[in-house]
Amino acid sequence: NYNQENKPTKINFNQEWNARFFMQNHHVLFEPGEWLFYLYDERTWLWRPESEDRIKMFLSDELREYWKKFWSAEAMPLMSARTDRMLKDSVNRLRGLCEKDNAFKRDTSKAYIHLPEGMLNLYTMNLEQFSHTFYSRNMIPIHLNENADCPQFMNDLLAQALSVEQIETLQKYCGMALLGYNLSQQFIILECTAGGGKSTIAKIICDVIGEDNVATLRSDMLAERFEMSAFCGKSLLIANDVNSDYMRKKGAGVIKSLTGADTLDVEFK
Repeated sequence: NYNQENKPTKINFNQEWNARFFMQNHHVLFEPGEWLFYLYDERTWLWRPESEDRIKMFLSDELREYWKKFWSAEAMPLMSARTDRMLKDSVNRLRGLCEKDNAFKRDTSKAYIHLPEGMLNLYTMNLEQFSHTFYSRNMIPIHLNENADCPQFMNDLLAQALSVEQIETLQKYCGMALLGYNLSQQFIILECTAGGGKSTIAKIICDVIGEDNVATLRSDMLAERFEMSAFCGKSLLIANDVNSDYMRKKGAGVIKSLTGADTLDVEFK
């Protein structure tokens, strides 16, 4: 509030101003399909989900620092105004201001892999600088080494169990997992005798893709309400050492939709 001399007489707060203040300090978006906030983490260059409670905590701390720095005389009475209701109303305004539908939908016309060193453009094989505009949620934990080779993996593991055509198919499928979309609309079954190396192969693939980018596919739970919400933001779904009736479980029919381009409704807690 200002007097006739245009000097402030009282400092108050406004929920929409608070929301826009938060947007000035962060790259933030609200994904309505997942009903989640995401903040861009400039330490990992990834968009990470954040709960509403965490957003309120960040906003509360940042308002306190702002008031102490720029409105020190009014800071103390304003501190007590940071009620849960005020913060919640501010976050509600923020939700509408930064909503971005299908923010993380993969663009199949582009081919980028998020590496620790940068974004690798597979068309040019050049590393590009990190940016929030890539909307990446998945970083591969393997550092780039253009001269690297894997003779032990290829010769001592794969070649002992698979034919040349099968190895090529597996490599192409793993390439799609690196990109994060299933162009083939298929899934792979590794089948061999006990001790044949399938678990080792699966573990190595998961280590390359990154543990944070992999989810377990439980066919008997796919009919449950919240099961598929765990798949959001993942690059690879895997099921280890399944029983022979795995594809006959009550939810197994959903696997066809998961591998295709079908639209699925997912419930979140």
